[in-house]
Amino acid sequence: MESTRHAGHATELAAEAAEAGIEVVAACGGDGTVHEVVQALGGTSTALAVLPAGTANVWAREAGVPLDIGRAMSLIPSARPAQVDVGVVEGDFGTRRFLLMCGIGLDADVVRRVGGGSRGKRLLGKVWYGVVGTRAMWGTRGVMSDVAVDAAPSTQPVLQLIAGNTRLYGGVLPLTSIARMDDGLLDVCLFMGRGRVDTLRLLWRAGVTARGRLHARTGGGIEYFRGERVVVTPRAPLAVQADGEYIGETPVTLSVLPRSLTVLVGTRPNALLGETA
Repeated sequence: MESTRHAGHATELAAEAAEAGIEVVAACGGDGTVHEVVQALGGTSTALAVLPAGTANVWAREAGVPLDIGRAMSLIPSARPAQVDVGVVEGDFGTRRFLLMCGIGLDADVVRRVGGGSRGKRLLGKVWYGVVGTRAMWGTRGVMSDVAVDAAPSTQPVLQLIAGNTRLYGGVLPLTSIARMDDGLLDVCLFMGRGRVDTLRLLWRAGVTARGRLHARTGGGIEYFRGERVVVTPRAPLAVQADGEYIGETPVTLSVLPRSLTVLVGTRPNALLGETA
């Protein structure tokens, strides 16, 4: 067992394990730790397991892994290996991979304001996201942006764009509601509007009205796309987050590395792999 000592250390440790031919790397932590490990394991034969110990543990929920660390450890010998896609986001900040989602706009601004190791996050966890999010939403404004999904362009006032490799936003809301993690595609949910009133209205629609079927309830400021490549070029910079980690600002290009990562998932059928109970 190795303990991380600084940001990016989990990536270094995972890279060393993959180079040594280790079969499985178990990431003990939250989605930020998983995010770091994914940077190193994509394209290797080393599988990713998770021992959830974070704030939201979204990947553990998506993978069907118990949120209790002891039970998660007991699952590893019987867990199923699966080949899944990895998303890629490229910008002036470089290239980052993501397993869950990439967010552009309001949510990434919230992540930036929360900060990875802030005192509020340590003390209040998800509640702190709500506090900071409310403040950020009050001042949010849509930014006119060119958005091209598989070279089909449009220009929209973007409040929020979510590109999902999986479904559960924040571990709770299935925004990218028909995403699969093995289809070679990103599911893109685009929220468009001018200001805070539009933001509140669209969030209400996504969270309450749509109830996990956003792909079937588009229009009125919400669009849902699926594609291999997404290019986002706003008139003014928008914040960008990947797997809940703030990484920089737009413009960005999003793409997919199909089935480039081996993960260990729970024994029950998983809809993200096209399985039904």
